[in-house]
Parts: sequence; C-alpha cells; structure tokens
Amino acid sequence: MSEPESGLSAAINRTARWLLSALVRVDLAWARALGDEAAVVDALLEVGRLTGENGRLDEAERCFTEAGSRARGLGLELALARSEVQLGSIFILRGNFEEARMAIEPALPILSTQAERPVFTDALLRLALVNDELGQVDAAAAYLEQACSAAQANGDTRRGLQALMDLGGIAYRQKEYETADGYWLEALALSRQRKDAAAIAKATFFSGVVSRHMGRVDQARSLLAESETLYARLGRSAQAVRAREYLAALESDAASDMSPLDS
Repeated sequence: MSEPESGLSAAINRTARWLLSALVRVDLAWARALGDEAAVVDALLEVGRLTGENGRLDEAERCFTEAGSRARGLGLELALARSEVQLGSIFILRGNFEEARMAIEPALPILSTQAERPVFTDALLRLALVNDELGQVDAAAAYLEQACSAAQANGDTRRGLQALMDLGGIAYRQKEYETADGYWLEALALSRQRKDAAAIAKATFFSGVVSRHMGRVDQARSLLAESETLYARLGRSAQAVRAREYLAALESDAASDMSPLDS
C-alpha cells in the first residue's frame, strides 16, 4: 500500500544508493584486506541493502547469504538475525512468501532488544505482509498489532503509521468497516502530526471510502475532496482521479462495488 515515488525522486534515490554502495564496497574491500571479519559482515549487510533497493536482487541475496554464514561462524547473533530479515525481504520481492516467513520468524527474539527496535518493527511488518499473502489474516493482524506497539514504544511514527494503514486494510477487506474506520482515522491523525502530505492523502481517501460504506455521506465527501486536492498537488494524477471517481459515486451506488485497495 505504499505510494510510488515520482520519476525524478526515484532517479535521484537510485543514484544516491549507487554512490553509497560504491563507498561501502571500498569499506568491504578494506575489511577483507585487514581480516576484520565483523566489519566484513557489517559491510556485506549494507551493500546487500543498497543493491537490493536498486533492484539487483541476486547480488543482494549473495551478500546477505555470505553475511549470515560469516555471522553464524563468528557467533554474531544480532548480525545473523539482521541478515535473515534482509534475506526474507528478498524472498518477499520474489513472491516466495513461505521462504520469507521461515527466514524472518527465527530472528524476532534477537531483534526484540531496544537497540534493534526499528529492525524488529520492520521484521514484524514484513511477517504481517507474508502471512496476509499466505491467507493467514489473523496472524497478519497480530503481527501488525505488535508492530504498532513496538513503533509506539520507540516513538517511531513512520512505521506505526504503516501498521495502522495495513490494519485498516485488513479490517476493510473483512467488511469490518467500523474497525477499519478507527484504524484509518488514527492513521490520519498521525499523518497530520507528521505533516506527511502523501500519507494524509492516502488516509483521507481510505477514510472517505469507508465513511461512505457506513452512510456518512458528508464526512465521506469532505475526506475524499481533501484527498483529491492533495493528490493533485503532489502530482499523483492517477490517485487524484480515483478520489474524484469516488466523489462522483457518492451520488449513486457505484462506490459499493469499488475497493480502494484495488489500485
């Protein structure tokens, strides 16, 4: 349910990741030359992350696999757990959800320390996605609730916001509209607190759709109009059109057959 980057932003981010990857490769080479095994593991994890974000999944998998093997041999439990989560992320991108679950779940006990709370929350969010894809909706919701709690404990509003959005999505698909509304309104409040225009646009859209399902036409109209305006301002024409379609559908029953999670 994440929002796509604009073409320019994506290009800038890819270039930045490529430059960072080049720098980290220098660190990796020095660590190998000096025989600093712990530094080799750290550098492999970082190179893998950056290459994976640039879509080079095979190279990223090799980095994470080597990092995990070295970490296991050195008894570096935390580095091993991080490598397993990252490897699980590669499996997710390839659609290998059962493999992803088997990789990530064993890492949770190690990552649950306060020092690794952001990585722990990421692991919970990924396990929620995996279980949802495997049809284990209750397990997915449970992981999202844990992610919400972990994010809140760490003051991590970004990951907390993602968990709330996804919890709303699960409730909506199960036609639990009051529950979905609660999650999405909480997400909207958090988005406004963060002054995150893209998140506000998404939350107002989802909240507007579910408000329509509950017969709150005026509230739905207000939320969807705000979503359309924000999406247009952000240059996200497809999402703005989608919001406009729902606004038009408020005057008929057409919205009842449409899902905000289809797009």
